[in-house]
Amino acid sequence: MPLKKGAEKQSIYMGKYMFLANFPSYSSNVTTSDTYNKYYYKGSFRLIIGKDSTVLSESQINSILEEANNSYDTYIKSFDYNKPVNENIFIDIYIANTNAYNGYFNKYETIGSNYAGYATYYYDNAPYFVLNYVKKSSFEQSLNILKVTIAHELFHTIQYSYGIDSVSDNMWCKDVWWLEATATMMEEMIYPEINDYTNFLPYIYNYSTLNFETFNYPQIGCYGDISGHEYGMSIYALFLVKKFGLNIIKDTFTKFDKNIDFYTAIKNLIEEMGYDFDSILKEFYYSLYNPKEFYSDYKLFPNIKISDKTSIQKSGFIYTDINLSDLNYTNDNLASNIELFMPIEEVNKTDKKYLIYAKSDISDLNKELARYFMQIKTVNGWQLFSNSFSQNFDLTIFDNAIIIWVYRDNKYIGTSSFQSIKDELKESGLLMEQDILYPFEGAWIYSQSSNNINIPSYNLSEYNTTFNNSFEIKNMFLNNNTEQNISIFGYQYNRWRVFNSDYKSYYNKLNYLMFHDGYFVRGNKSK
Repeated sequence: MPLKKGAEKQSIYMGKYMFLANFPSYSSNVTTSDTYNKYYYKGSFRLIIGKDSTVLSESQINSILEEANNSYDTYIKSFDYNKPVNENIFIDIYIANTNAYNGYFNKYETIGSNYAGYATYYYDNAPYFVLNYVKKSSFEQSLNILKVTIAHELFHTIQYSYGIDSVSDNMWCKDVWWLEATATMMEEMIYPEINDYTNFLPYIYNYSTLNFETFNYPQIGCYGDISGHEYGMSIYALFLVKKFGLNIIKDTFTKFDKNIDFYTAIKNLIEEMGYDFDSILKEFYYSLYNPKEFYSDYKLFPNIKISDKTSIQKSGFIYTDINLSDLNYTNDNLASNIELFMPIEEVNKTDKKYLIYAKSDISDLNKELARYFMQIKTVNGWQLFSNSFSQNFDLTIFDNAIIIWVYRDNKYIGTSSFQSIKDELKESGLLMEQDILYPFEGAWIYSQSSNNINIPSYNLSEYNTTFNNSFEIKNMFLNNNTEQNISIFGYQYNRWRVFNSDYKSYYNKLNYLMFHDGYFVRGNKSK
């Protein structure tokens, strides 16, 4: 099961494993070279490079080994973590793409240009690293990438010394975020001057409504596209360290219980120390809004995104301009699971920003907020939009639309923001009489750019939530936690995707719904 790290760095875990006492027999031989490789030993590590490679000088190789041992000694001697392997065993480091030969697996170690490195293991479960020497303008810059990569991957091997491989697949998926968050945070503990973790903060700031356990967003799930949400969660680990000290991270592993997910384990630890978990969570959210008060690297942080206008998952949050206490909502689930945090006004007395976070999933929050502000995110290319309200929708707001097609009265009719195209449609007898979308109709829109379009408020009490036996076009005020009696087709990332409870399809799976996208929805019965 992969643990992936995006763009410049990527960690790959090749399967669950435990550490045994011995490497393969050939690995214990202290040699300087063979017919394939050159070997360099220092402390707890052996570095392996192709025999004829000149990509690194011996002094540079020595620097890499020094940094590997620096990370090892910091974890074991300074932070008092478990050793990943027996102290008399070397951990192999292959420099990829140098014809370094792995005799155990009978292969040359290679790696893609966008990967900095990964940790994996031999069949006897002894770990080894494969690193990509990314050549920068100076060796020091290249070494910085290797430093944090080694620190990150080495911490993964330490995590496994606490038995975290013993969990079920379902629990594994729930726990991945903490494994990557802490490994990324440890880079900062050992090399605070490099600040690699800040590269992943946009995955938190721009996707704040996702819960802590989200892995490989945007695919969402235990497998999916390369992404960085779990690495961005390093800011939560860093916050806990600043609040409670570094030992709280170790406690999540030393007190590991395979039947308790890490989110719950952290909650239990905080409450054992006499603190209220929700209060600490709110303080964390506030720290993201005003990082200058909490983090020395605050100048590298992205700007907070105000109002994501979507449902909130457990432990997710949004910042908004609306004080929910002013709303006349009556939804008991919404009221009981929202906490309102308002001290952000202290940052700037002219601000009127509010923090909303969820104790459990809230799928209908967007219905409350949308009557105050609604926005459509258009994309460069085709998109499907639907009017799920019982009132006409003004299509002229799509002022970047090259063409809009609507199927009405058994034929396609269209409009455009370009007068020349409207003239052609009129000449062909295909022009709409009015640029409106009737209630519950859908439209194909081809835009020439990506824009956020503000649209008028709608009375959400008139929103149509009926799912008939035939396919209808709906937009995304639908509950993201779709019920099993619904089938959905959506056009995302230039391909069709499908969701149904019994997924058997040649189409790519639709794992989540985008706000305001249009979808073909069919219910097994009227609802």
